Amino acid sequence: MKWLGDTPVEAISQSMHAGLDLECGWYYSIHGVEASKKGMISEREIDKVLSSVLMRLGYFDGIPCKYVSPKDGLSTFGNLTYEKGCADVACKNDSFIFSAMEAAKKADATVVVVGLDLSIEVEFVDRLDLLLPGYQTQLMN
Repeated sequence: MKWLGDTPVEAISQSMHAGLDLECGWYYSIHGVEASKKGMISEREIDKVLSSVLMRLGYFDGIPCKYVSPKDGLSTFGNLTYEKGCADVACKNDSFIFSAMEAAKKADATVVVVGLDLSIEVEFVDRLDLLLPGYQTQLMN
């Protein structure tokens, strides 16, 4: 954070005052306390930021939204056949794809859930490309 010559604590204060209320790294958690102790950000400002962030995360009146897996959610609408296409998010081999493909052939409709998690996509971890990891693209095809 030396781009403007600011200390990390000054950068946190300036960022929060500029309206940046969500930071996916570690700067706020490490330097925010010191900024508060030095009076650079007030408790009221922190409360405002927390309220905004918690609302985006689904906490309304202190009660979080209930999350369900796609499998659990879809099974409420009818009979569901579930077949895993990859061992995990990294999908490093294609050993599960054939059985998933066979299940899809027999189905009236197919839902394929693919993507990333924090083991692959996170702040400060660069990826070489924007492709789905491992064999997930082959699973889709």
